[in-house]
Amino acid sequence: MGVPVCGYAHGGVKEQLDILLPEGEVQPGDIDAVARVVMEWIEKPPVISREHDFILNKMLDDTIGLYEEISKSGIDRKPEQGIF
Repeated sequence: MGVPVCGYAHGGVKEQLDILLPEGEVQPGDIDAVARVVMEWIEKPPVISREHDFILNKMLDDTIGLYEEISKSGIDRKPEQGIF
């Protein structure tokens, strides 16, 4: 953390950039916008907040906790039925 990132405003990347560095968001596929943002940052690097909830160990623990919760739910499905 602490390194500016430019990324597509989609999915998990968007969720993190919304909080950490909104000016790093570009529309999916807009390569010109990526180049423009990066060139602006070369001239004037953005300030990045170090106060956030995106801590790797916390995110990993949350994900494992979710998997454990799901695995204990007692859902019994055959492979051909899929997950949902």
